[in-house]
Amino acid sequence: MKRILSRRNLPISAVLFALGAAATACTSSDEGATNADKPKSKACGGEAFEWSAVDRRAELTGLAKPIHVKKDGQHYTAHIKSVDGRFYEAGVTPAGGGKRGDGDQGPKPAQVMASLGKEIGADEPLAEPGEKHMEDKDGMFFENATGDPAGHYFAYSYIELVSGDYRYTCGDGEPSEGHVVTWTAAGSGTLPCASRIEDEAFAGEPDLAAVEHQAAQASCPPGSPALRDPA
Repeated sequence: MKRILSRRNLPISAVLFALGAAATACTSSDEGATNADKPKSKACGGEAFEWSAVDRRAELTGLAKPIHVKKDGQHYTAHIKSVDGRFYEAGVTPAGGGKRGDGDQGPKPAQVMASLGKEIGADEPLAEPGEKHMEDKDGMFFENATGDPAGHYFAYSYIELVSGDYRYTCGDGEPSEGHVVTWTAAGSGTLPCASRIEDEAFAGEPDLAAVEHQAAQASCPPGSPALRDPA
């Protein structure tokens, strides 16, 4: 079994939608104070965020044509292409869309991503705003240079998608809201149709076995062990 996990870009392509936001930190001052007495501007901390509708799931994003290795040790290259136009770009969309002006008190996209990472307990930073998980419109190539036993195989790509809605309050200012799309990881792999898929999911993590099973159903011959429910 071969699975490659990447927490950054895969060499694939394009955009489902463009998301982005420019934001400024909130400031405070007293009208009667001199410039020297005015408090310095500072950003609100992560405690100013409230999260709802947070969703984590693994999604199948790419598939290669079914692979048939005719003899043991045969090398092959799989061309993985997007499934149903599933392309993603990480981003933060303020309520109402568009970008915030200089007078708005919404959070910076980096603040939003950092807060969401804490909310889900991510071990590493989430994909940054504007980051694409696919870079090449022609897809990606998965090369097996070591060779495999004769048989049928399938190759696929996936993303561990994270989305959610936030409500942000900065001091006494009006709350601002928005939506986030990002991911914890993206990757690709190739698996034999002759082996039943193993469920290796850990508590709280997206279930990759379900994605692999979906890929097998689209690629493996009838009766293949990979078509059975994951063990």
